[in-house]
Amino acid sequence: FPLTPVAPNKLIRAACDSIEGQKALASVLEDELELKMRDVVLDLLLRHRSLDFSGLVLTGGCALNVLVNQLIHDTVASASATVNDTQSTSRALQFYVPAAPN
Repeated sequence: FPLTPVAPNKLIRAACDSIEGQKALASVLEDELELKMRDVVLDLLLRHRSLDFSGLVLTGGCALNVLVNQLIHDTVASASATVNDTQSTSRALQFYVPAAPN
């Protein structure tokens, strides 16, 4: 039976053809990772908002990505400020990434 490629041919060519292609691919993958991680964290916080979180801790391999961490921090801080504007109590959600998260 014929084998199906794991990755699309365009993706493989971008990764193998040139350094510029590798950089472009890495940039796109980084952007997608940042957005996906942000969406996952926001979804979890929203789905479990009744638990009244006081903070957020990121750990593991993905927590080594400072760009993802900054985006999540900024997004959570912004969302926290918006929620606090509509409530009588003002409390920022704490954000922590350990020095060696993996």
